Amino acid sequence: MPDEPDTNLGAAPNGGIGSLGDLTREMSYAPTLAEAIDKTIYSSLTMIRVALPGIVRSYSPESRSANVQPALTEHDGTSLPVIASVPVLFPSAGDFGMTWPLPAGSTGVLFFSDRDIDRWDHSGGLQPPGSARRFDWSDALFYPGLRPQSDALPADPEDMLIGKTDGSLQIRITAAGEVSIGGPGGELLTILDEALNALVTATAGGFPLDPGTILTLVGLIGELATIRVP
Repeated sequence: MPDEPDTNLGAAPNGGIGSLGDLTREMSYAPTLAEAIDKTIYSSLTMIRVALPGIVRSYSPESRSANVQPALTEHDGTSLPVIASVPVLFPSAGDFGMTWPLPAGSTGVLFFSDRDIDRWDHSGGLQPPGSARRFDWSDALFYPGLRPQSDALPADPEDMLIGKTDGSLQIRITAAGEVSIGGPGGELLTILDEALNALVTATAGGFPLDPGTILTLVGLIGELATIRVP
């Protein structure tokens, strides 16, 4: 009597299917409705882009837009493509605003609008979306400022600081309303205070300054003392 065929395929690697019976059961498995819904939702969520850290590759101050590289890669290490002409969000409102250079390598946050922003970006005001796309790379916005901990900005627990990251040029505003403006040449308000004091004691053509001018200068020195950081 001939031997019956061996249906045992052996142990599959990584806990896989080990017999024809297991294979048949796996192929005939039907997910529940809840499982199918969960899978559909998960698949849809993987297509939604919300926010990512980004790295500036180039910046145009004329258009205030940048080419930005998403700073996170795919799971296999593949880099995501550079996103071109991304509007840069500098602080502004009404007639006031701030801008600064964005050299290559600057970091920040990429946000992705949930609708097409092209028409609004071109004309402003109330605009209908120009297409049906959602959370698309094309509708990215870039807010500069997010930095990794390895490149964190110097900070003060009490004072507001504005200036260069290396501290060589800095404006300091204290909670008491005092101001310090420092640079390579020294602290600006200190230099101004010294100059005014020198004028008070100066002479012009052998004669001291007139009393009215001296009083004015003394008043300015007093005002400086109220705002200058000692």
